[in-house]
Amino acid sequence: MAVVLFSAMRNEGPFLFDWIAYHKSIGFDRICIVTNDCTDGSYPLLKKLSDAGIIHHFDQTVPEDMSPQKSAVQMVHDLRYLVDGDWAIFLDADEYLNVKLADGRVSALVDYLEKRSVEGMLVNWRLFGDSGQDKFSGSYINNTFTRCEVESSYTQFKTLFKVGNLTNGFSPFLHRCQVVPGAAKLSSFIVGSGHELGASTNARARRRHQSWLENGDDAYAFLLDDEVGYDIAQINHYIVRDPLSFEMKKIRGRGHKQKINYSPRHTDDFYKENNKNETTDLSILRWEHAVENTKNELIAECDISGELQAIEDTYNANIQPKGNEPMPTDAALSPTDFPLSFPDKEQEFVRETYKIAQGIIEYGSGGSTRLAAELGIPCVSVESDARWAESLNNVLSATHVQPTAVAMHINIGATKEWGYPQTRRRSDQYWRYPMEVWDDPISNKVDTVLIDGRFRKACFAATLMNIKQETRVLFDDYRGRMIYHDVEVFAKPVRTVGRMAEFLVSPGLMTPQLFSTVIPWFADVR
Repeated sequence: MAVVLFSAMRNEGPFLFDWIAYHKSIGFDRICIVTNDCTDGSYPLLKKLSDAGIIHHFDQTVPEDMSPQKSAVQMVHDLRYLVDGDWAIFLDADEYLNVKLADGRVSALVDYLEKRSVEGMLVNWRLFGDSGQDKFSGSYINNTFTRCEVESSYTQFKTLFKVGNLTNGFSPFLHRCQVVPGAAKLSSFIVGSGHELGASTNARARRRHQSWLENGDDAYAFLLDDEVGYDIAQINHYIVRDPLSFEMKKIRGRGHKQKINYSPRHTDDFYKENNKNETTDLSILRWEHAVENTKNELIAECDISGELQAIEDTYNANIQPKGNEPMPTDAALSPTDFPLSFPDKEQEFVRETYKIAQGIIEYGSGGSTRLAAELGIPCVSVESDARWAESLNNVLSATHVQPTAVAMHINIGATKEWGYPQTRRRSDQYWRYPMEVWDDPISNKVDTVLIDGRFRKACFAATLMNIKQETRVLFDDYRGRMIYHDVEVFAKPVRTVGRMAEFLVSPGLMTPQLFSTVIPWFADVR
């Protein structure tokens, strides 16, 4: 049995050595790093560490239709890198597993999970801010980066899981592991608080976990309310790092997105929103001396001082401040972005459907909104992320004299990735996301609705409440997501194309007797 750490990276050179040394110090047996297209000096360092057996390093060529991280997951799956009995977790280079039990080694966490006879733990993040630092000092395991968020009731996680009969390895969605559909129980995994999945007081969270276990995978990656805890373990997530390193992060882009330039979450607004310096957490500092010792040993054993200096020189050259010039906002990003990002089959289906549409309402904006503008089709696209909506509208204005498509921002509160609200403080406004767009004059001509954002079941219900003619509904991510299949109380899909379902619906399907069925949907963010 081995405890395995896996990651996929590009241009993380300045942070690599600290991340490796820390996770070696807390007892990971194998560290596997897959890279692509590095230009910052990472490769020579990783090669020496790999040649010495400290890590396993693979360089990959990423297919055009796949993100680097998902391609890396497929690579380690094909290599059968994990074997039964291993424990494994996927962490990014800004994520540090911080075990609170016993001596803080990862083996203490594995022993705890083994004694509880569970298959894994959904270990929640704790977001760390820049702690007032201007640049990276060479390590997060010292007193320079100790400021973080207060305890949260809504956060993401990564999964430490046991490889065996119930699991199928890393998920391409990265946060959960893949499981054998229907084989595991809610009691097979615990969350950050130590509760079993089924013990959550949040019914929505329980349903999402059940969907994951039934279907084998799920992209949803949030823990809610009493699921969040910090006493067993947490992932210290240095999400913004520091101002100068963040500038580099924007240029590099987010690894789990496809290879496009647009990075809407790496902006001034993202930095301000996630720069959490609300309290102090020193728990990881018990490893400070051990990590320094590990670094010194690795430098001597692997003869890497030259490689480390070259990486530092490249980093310092690339982070020179640019006077008083601010980091670009979302609205300043290039109008060449916002591609249609569906898989090939779904992409072609959306194109053909939009070509014959008279009027379109979208829930979730982006490349499809731009497609509508290019086709000259009236389109209003509902969006919960204010900066994304602003940036998209600027792109549309820059590329069309009188764009026929527009993104409509609905304020459901501050949002995280994929437009999810950070808290439920504005839950009294959630109804506006599915409903308000129907007050727009476009509603009189709508014959096509794309559901690809938040509150998807409520958006389906709102469509039935407001359409004036037969309407084609394209429901993305429908296939395999059983939670969405509740809408079939009204209509069955006429066909599926890849992950997308097509419905043909007419006025009158929403009856007063069914109102009570859909009311809870308007509080369900999924």
